[in-house]
Amino acid sequence: MNNEYGTTYTGYQRLCLSEEELAEFYSENTIRGDFLENEYVVLCDQQGQVLDLLKLQDGYFVHIGGHVIKNQWTETIKPRNTEQKLMFDALDDRTTPLKIFTGTYGSGKSFLTLNKALELIERGHFAKIIYLRNNINVKGTESIGALPGTIDDKQLPWLLPIADVVGGLDGLETLLNSNELEAVPLGFIRGRSFNNSIIISDESENLTRDLYQLIIGRVGEGSELWFLSDFRQSDYGVNKFKTFEDGTPFMIDRLKGNRMVSVVNLPTTERSKVANLSNLLDD
Repeated sequence: MNNEYGTTYTGYQRLCLSEEELAEFYSENTIRGDFLENEYVVLCDQQGQVLDLLKLQDGYFVHIGGHVIKNQWTETIKPRNTEQKLMFDALDDRTTPLKIFTGTYGSGKSFLTLNKALELIERGHFAKIIYLRNNINVKGTESIGALPGTIDDKQLPWLLPIADVVGGLDGLETLLNSNELEAVPLGFIRGRSFNNSIIISDESENLTRDLYQLIIGRVGEGSELWFLSDFRQSDYGVNKFKTFEDGTPFMIDRLKGNRMVSVVNLPTTERSKVANLSNLLDD
C-alpha cells in the first residue's frame, strides 16, 4: 500500500512471538512495539499459526472474535479469513464512527459493509443507509451519455452493488421506497447533514482530498461513515480528471490512531477462484 505519502498502514500488525514472549504478554497484557489507538494485532506463534486477535483501545489490548452478520436478505455471514475477522469487529464497534476499509477487489468490502448496515437498520440502531459513489466512468471506457429519468433512475448503474446484496432490482426498489436507502449524488451533498444514518462511501479510491473532507463534514448526530477503497482501481487520471489523485492514502495518514477511527486492509480475494486469477495479471 505504498504511495507518495509513504503510508503502509493497514490497521493491524502481525506478530509472531516465542513461547516466552507469549507467556509475558498473557501475564502482563503488554507487547513490545509501537501501536496506535484502535490498531489490531494478529498474534502468532513462531510457525505463523494465528493464536489470538487483539485490539489496542484506550491503552489496553482487548481480545476480539465471534462476530457474525445476519439480516433478512441473507443467511448468517461469517468471516472467511483473519482480516475479515478484524473487519467484522470494526463494523460492530459503535465507538469508532469513522471506518476505512481498503483492499483488493472481491475481498468483501462492499458485500460485508452493506449486509452489516442492513442488519443494523433492522435492529433499529440507524434509520437509513446513505449511499455515496462518485459517478466516474471506469478507466478505459467511454461515457454512454446522459441517462433519462429521476435521480434514482440516473443513479441506478451505481446502485447495482446493493441490488446484488438484496436479491436484485426488486429488493433495491423495496429499500428505496421504504426510505431505508437514499442514493445521494456527490455533486448534491454540499450543505447536507445526514443524521442517524450509516453513510457508505463506496469506490472511495475515486475521491480527492477535498471530496473526503466534504463527505466527512456531512456526518450529523447519531451517524457513522464507512469508506471503502481499493488503491489499484482508481479511475482518476482519465478524461477531465487528469490532475486529480486518490485522496485515500492522505486521509489514512492524517486520521490513523484517532480514537474515533478504525482502519482495516483486506488483501485477499474471496469472491471466487476465477476472480482470484485477476491478481495474476498485475504488472
